Amino acid sequence: MTPRSQSCCSRLSKLLLGVAPALLLAAAMPAEARGVGGDFRTCQRQDARHLQRAIAACGAVIENDRATVAQVQGALIARANMLIGRNDLTAAAADLEQAQRMGADDSATLVALGRVRARLNDPDGALDAFHEASANAAGAQDTVANFEAQMATGAIQLERRQWTQAIATYTRAFEITSNDVRKSRALVGLGHAYLGAGDTRQAIDNYEDAVRLNADSIDALLALGDVQSSLVTTNRHAFEYADAYYTDALAKIGPESTGVAPRRLLARAYAGRGDLYIQRYLRARAGDTRRDQDLETANYDFQHAVEADVQNVDGLVGRAKVYEQAPATRMRAVADLDRAIRIAPENGEIYRARGDLYALIGDQERAMRDYDEALQRGGVQSYRAYFQRGMIYIGVNDFVRADQSFAQAAALARHGPLPPDLDPDTALAEALFMRSRAQWNLIDSPGLLAQDVALNARNLADEAAAHRPHQARYEAGRCLTRLVAGGDWGVAEVACREAIRLARETNDANQLSDAYGAMGMLQLRWALAGAPNGAIEATHLQYAVDAFDDAAAQNASGAALYRYGQAVALQCLGRQIEGGRLMQQALQADRSVEARFLAHRIRHCQA
Repeated sequence: MTPRSQSCCSRLSKLLLGVAPALLLAAAMPAEARGVGGDFRTCQRQDARHLQRAIAACGAVIENDRATVAQVQGALIARANMLIGRNDLTAAAADLEQAQRMGADDSATLVALGRVRARLNDPDGALDAFHEASANAAGAQDTVANFEAQMATGAIQLERRQWTQAIATYTRAFEITSNDVRKSRALVGLGHAYLGAGDTRQAIDNYEDAVRLNADSIDALLALGDVQSSLVTTNRHAFEYADAYYTDALAKIGPESTGVAPRRLLARAYAGRGDLYIQRYLRARAGDTRRDQDLETANYDFQHAVEADVQNVDGLVGRAKVYEQAPATRMRAVADLDRAIRIAPENGEIYRARGDLYALIGDQERAMRDYDEALQRGGVQSYRAYFQRGMIYIGVNDFVRADQSFAQAAALARHGPLPPDLDPDTALAEALFMRSRAQWNLIDSPGLLAQDVALNARNLADEAAAHRPHQARYEAGRCLTRLVAGGDWGVAEVACREAIRLARETNDANQLSDAYGAMGMLQLRWALAGAPNGAIEATHLQYAVDAFDDAAAQNASGAALYRYGQAVALQCLGRQIEGGRLMQQALQADRSVEARFLAHRIRHCQA
């Protein structure tokens, strides 16, 4: 190809980098070729109102034997541009490849070809085109194309989690250009790469530098909002920072924006801020005066996210979380998640969220199907899917499968991947704690040695407490596994007392209820085992009555179990009428309470 024809193709191919197509094609058409007729002029106009006619005109030029090479190349590139707009990517790729074979191998054309291949899910083919575009870049006129090739290469490397390569690519992109807006874009990509590599501080620095170079960079503001949102549980200022970044992004986009791209950014900003508030709502304790306002704010944001972009999955999933909070709107939550799955059928997190919702409304069969679908797709939410499956198995007394599910959750907690908002030690402690509970229910299973199962349950509970020390929940678990297995009474009592102390310190009513309940179960079983510590049985029975009474007073939702235990202790003390009345009240409140009580291997004293 001659230098003149290379220059010609370079100008033509800039059609796909945003330069006015009619001007470029007119400049590229040699005077002697203008006799091809009106087809070329119709093709070059790319009239949106008569797009099919323009595409047909381009085809006529391409098939015309009298057209020059430059005209055919221009027509191919123009038609590819129109086909991309119609989302006919396969045909667009074919046109660009034909133009390339004819000599239009300048950087801009190659970048356009790479972008189309990337959208056709051919990342390797896209990378080939981007690398060739960078290699062909010559002089200042190709700086933009070279920059775009680096940026597109970095995006693929991010998708492949090739953090080191992406860092190098975005650094090159930053160095190639002197334009502040482009430098800002490169810094956002660089921040994503550092964040993926685990260097959150460097990522934040890159995002902040991007905003300094371009105060209107919505991508940088949203990235800052997202990363600060992920730090809320560890940084007391992160919530305010994230809220400010999302709000700034919303103001810069403009809530009244009408274009497709601005509306998508608007939806993303609303969904990000909505998630910030719904997560704070879910973390808040009952009685927190801010909770209702947080839920209202989240609902406002998610509603606006879906209005801005009906295809915004985060908005739909977030709105479902809001609907989930009230029984009357839970079927709306299911509808939102159904819609989100139709939009993103390979997103395992949505299946997991719908599984949680089905479990909440009592449809265990559908919940289990959704957890299975989530696990087939893998990803960071697999831990929660395994854990929730284990909870369902516990609820239906399938303790073998429950143990298996919690074991798989524990393995993910040890080795990953885990959701970014989940602390690995907490995740592991919870999985081990629930495994210990499943194990103690297997003590009487045929073919298993009760002593071995009991020992395993104790070890799992002790390991859970070791990963999250000074937590009332896990100390209560250490107490429970010992009382279920029998013996080791003194160690169990120390663990129960420590659980009560820790729950009081944190003013956590639910954990205090569990700790008192564990103490009640321990004292009752200790008494029925003959009080081997030398104390009279009545002493332990009275301790049990008092502990169960305190447990029921702290937590209305678990009161039935503790009132039932209190009734058994009263009957064992000879207070039959009082005990019988409490037992009937407990059974009326929850018919399953007797089976749950007997799971602690405690029998009625008459037996």
